[in-house]
Amino acid sequence: MPENDAAKQISVALGDKFERQVINLFCRDTQFCQKFCSLLKEEHFSSSVVATVYKTTKAFLQAYNRTPSCDELASYILATYDTLSADVLDVYIDFAKEVYEENLPDRGFVESNLVAFIKKAEVSRLIWHTAQSIKTLDINELKANVDRIAGIKSTDDDLGVSSDNFLSRLLLRDEDESNILPTGFVNIDRVIRGGFRPGELAVVLAPTNRGKSFVLTNIGRGMLSMGSSIAHYSLEMSEDDSMDRYVASMTRVNVNELTSSSKFRTIAGLLEGYKDFTKGKLYIKFYSAKEATLADIQNHLDMLGVQGVFPETIIIDYIDLLKPSRERREKRFELGELYEATRAFGKRNNACVITASQTNRQGELIDYDYKSKKTTVKPNALNVAHISEDWSKAGTADYIFGIRRPTKYSAWSDEERLVILDVLKSRTSSLRDPLLFRANFNQSWLEDITSMDISIAQLKMDIKNQQDLLDQDDDENTI
Repeated sequence: MPENDAAKQISVALGDKFERQVINLFCRDTQFCQKFCSLLKEEHFSSSVVATVYKTTKAFLQAYNRTPSCDELASYILATYDTLSADVLDVYIDFAKEVYEENLPDRGFVESNLVAFIKKAEVSRLIWHTAQSIKTLDINELKANVDRIAGIKSTDDDLGVSSDNFLSRLLLRDEDESNILPTGFVNIDRVIRGGFRPGELAVVLAPTNRGKSFVLTNIGRGMLSMGSSIAHYSLEMSEDDSMDRYVASMTRVNVNELTSSSKFRTIAGLLEGYKDFTKGKLYIKFYSAKEATLADIQNHLDMLGVQGVFPETIIIDYIDLLKPSRERREKRFELGELYEATRAFGKRNNACVITASQTNRQGELIDYDYKSKKTTVKPNALNVAHISEDWSKAGTADYIFGIRRPTKYSAWSDEERLVILDVLKSRTSSLRDPLLFRANFNQSWLEDITSMDISIAQLKMDIKNQQDLLDQDDDENTI
């Protein structure tokens, strides 16, 4: 279809009167926008034009904490959708101008009917999805979606928790375990109250080439085995390379042996076992660093949603490589805003977000001597002061784990190393003891030591004895 015809079709398809009233208030009334931005979704609009203007206004609100003027919205549309044809962009901008020229609708009327409008849109999407997947229909999933739609309510209906009800709430509270997302690593789960919750943000901190992607992959594999569906977004490794790491971690086969014909039957059997063992699904998607945005990731999640897949865990490897929503004079301000937007993004998608971040130069010095060009024998623990660029990243995250340089343990094979995660921040736990893991980098495998018959105290003593011997050798060489 010619682009001009497509633009005309879009303009003819502009939504009904109530949709226009909603978008009119959303674009021009900051209080209305802030109140309903978490409840209202892009897919609730039948018109792609209205949906695009809504999405752009919401992005502006997240960046500037207010609604845009007409000119600002037009500029934001041009900057965000610069790959579209001029005809389609003209349709978007003309519609945005029309919105600002119209009289403001009755806000009370719109608010009183908005929840019904959203429920109607959700029911329409559910009917469409059910019809598309009728052969594989899951009645329990359908019932859960119906219950979810029935439970949609305006933020006005929720006044929070009153002190008058504290005692009864404590006595009657029974935490919904379906909301808990365990990692499968006992050490980590102890720090995060048994598992992550939707909307939480966790960050793995490490210097360059110290195992950030390795740890993220293993957390993803652990959460998959515990039943979570995972959306893993890579901004460095290709989808095949990320897949190889997951397959190696799931099967304990060396990465460079995955294509070996002698290993094929073993790999196939173990992967089939995962399908039988867990209801979780894993999706891996690559985006180019510094070109992809949170909006691109949201688009991919929306496509999964159309297929009936709603990942509970989103892994981004890693956020610092995403393109910020707007350019700032200093990179640290861009990153601070990006982390805040990512945490809000997790809440909107009802998922926990796990990512990684780079240390600053002081963090690099922890385990690397730039004079001798060698790693140090006894690295100190990282701390939040080693976070690169904007320190506000530490304030935004719910959990931060620092990776310490892998160390060999004499009782293990040459391929196995000790990996230490320092708990740098936890909103929910006072546990700060280092978390110890056995790692096999060839197999992309991380194992919690607490699941093995090993004395932690003896392990620490053995490592200390090795380090003392190395120190003694250094002293003798110096003499």
